[in-house]
Amino acid sequence: TKVSFSGRLYNMIDNAKVEDQVKFLVLTLDHIIRLMDAREHMNSVQWNLQTVEHFLTVLNRQSSDLKEC
Repeated sequence: TKVSFSGRLYNMIDNAKVEDQVKFLVLTLDHIIRLMDAREHMNSVQWNLQTVEHFLTVLNRQSSDLKEC
């Protein structure tokens, strides 16, 4: 099933208050972290695991820093 991204939703967050934009970013980062940290799915792709770990470290740091805002 094709999932389309709604430009309207992204325009809404672009015009939202800064606090709401930060919440949106944290939520988005946390979803990406959960997807990338799903070890059971990582076996089916040929990604460099060290690179994935580094990427997750950066995302976790960004998410943590944004949560302090």
